[in-house]
Amino acid sequence: MLRQSLSKLSWGFALIMIDIHMILNGFDLLPDIIGYILFALALGELERRSECFDKARPLSLALAVLSAFIVYRGLLDWIGQVKYLIVLASVCLNLLVVYYILMGLKEMCVMSGHRGLARESDQLWKLYLGLALVDHAVLLLSGISFFTLAEIGIILALANLVLTVFILRFINSCGSFVR
Repeated sequence: MLRQSLSKLSWGFALIMIDIHMILNGFDLLPDIIGYILFALALGELERRSECFDKARPLSLALAVLSAFIVYRGLLDWIGQVKYLIVLASVCLNLLVVYYILMGLKEMCVMSGHRGLARESDQLWKLYLGLALVDHAVLLLSGISFFTLAEIGIILALANLVLTVFILRFINSCGSFVR
């Protein structure tokens, strides 16, 4: 059961972190909503293991609803200025969900006596938060160009990919060592 729940978390992270916007007639074929639904399913199964998972679950469901607006690209344009509130809420909720997931995994590691894995959880959170802040700062400051936006985008995409691999490896380690 634990391995299945952690597998859902892994797939959820892969889907929300690797932004491959394969769009067909305005529809995103790999939408974040699937990742957030997988989070909610996994967190429902894990909530007895940590209060953090219990806190993250309703936030994941809210993110699934908010990300539904982004599945169809034209919908954000249709709702006008509200889109900025939706994007801001999504960013904030995403940070909270990832924080609670990583801290829930940390609690599981500590309870199982794996303090090294627990420290890794803290490090991954700091990296995730830092990358998210840089990512959004670049979007806000995209008018100021030290590099071309394409170069920065490639660097951020690679950093995001590396962080995703580290998070997936960490979740896999939790499944191997935590009971």
